Amino acid sequence: MNSAKTIKLLIKQAKYAENIRNYQEAEVLWLSVIKQKPNDVLAYVRLAKLLSYKNKTEAALTFYQQALLIEPSVQIYTDLGMWLLDIQKPEEAIAAFRQVIALEPNGCTDEYIYRILATALIQQGKLDEALAICYQVIQLNEHLQTCLITGEAIYDKHGFSSVMAVFRQFAAKVQPKPISGIYYRLGKYILFNYSDRNDEAIAAFQEALRLNPGYQHAAQELNKLQHNSHDC
Repeated sequence: MNSAKTIKLLIKQAKYAENIRNYQEAEVLWLSVIKQKPNDVLAYVRLAKLLSYKNKTEAALTFYQQALLIEPSVQIYTDLGMWLLDIQKPEEAIAAFRQVIALEPNGCTDEYIYRILATALIQQGKLDEALAICYQVIQLNEHLQTCLITGEAIYDKHGFSSVMAVFRQFAAKVQPKPISGIYYRLGKYILFNYSDRNDEAIAAFQEALRLNPGYQHAAQELNKLQHNSHDC
């Protein structure tokens, strides 16, 4: 059997061993693939994942790094970042997600990576860096979930006036209708988490309606709050 057929068979056997959760056998087979074909990125990544399942963190990280030396791809950095978050290594995960963004200078295919990165930064207390990610994603598209998550963290730490100032900066870069959604979501966030701050929720809903007068959900929430305030 020639080398190419041998490698193909080893890969097939390794995948089968994984499917039946015979991870020890799969590990041996993937190592055999690497021995036969030292630059096989798939083998390094699959081996890294196998080792992560077995809580062999340092070994898994080594194989991820070797895979990235061969092919510094968005998918590998994404997989690495998600795994690092799972094992409570946020700083290393942040570095991996930054690499994902760096590899796609024209923007990620969706907002997911930006959102994960911003969330990790917020959890590490790095609000300014999360805010910088927001400005980056705004330049690329109008998917504003990243900005909302960051805005909620700013509200929690610095209060209503601070988050409104930041949202006004966002609004200067985005069409009114999309940005109205984060004001609406901010109002809902305040109502859910701070029951004694209805005035701030009202102000958020009012701004959503100013930007998008046809925003029915914002109008309904505003009418409900104003009606309740008149009843008190």
